[in-house]
Amino acid sequence: MSLSDVIQPPLRIEGTWEQVVAHSDALRGKRVIVTVLDDPRPLTDEENAERHRGLREIWDEVDRLAANPPPTPQRTKPDPFGDALLEEYNQQLAQWRTRRDSQTQAGERQT
Repeated sequence: MSLSDVIQPPLRIEGTWEQVVAHSDALRGKRVIVTVLDDPRPLTDEENAERHRGLREIWDEVDRLAANPPPTPQRTKPDPFGDALLEEYNQQLAQWRTRRDSQTQAGERQT
């Protein structure tokens, strides 16, 4: 067995939010990274509203998973790397929530 048999490149899906969401069944339960790219043209009001709805769905799902995380298996030995990774995740989640809340409040002030 070669290394290429064990390591597979990550699945990459590109497109509009609607095109990405069409793959939601295949992505269910998997870790994902969402990167929102700048669109070179100004968005219409409808496109902007759709983008905000899509982001709200993501935020709601992150909050749901954070409130009810899947059970973690019991460890039988210390795992310093796993502990460090979990700590980093929790710090980034807290930062993300702070940014999200400030953006949400800014959006509410504009409307």
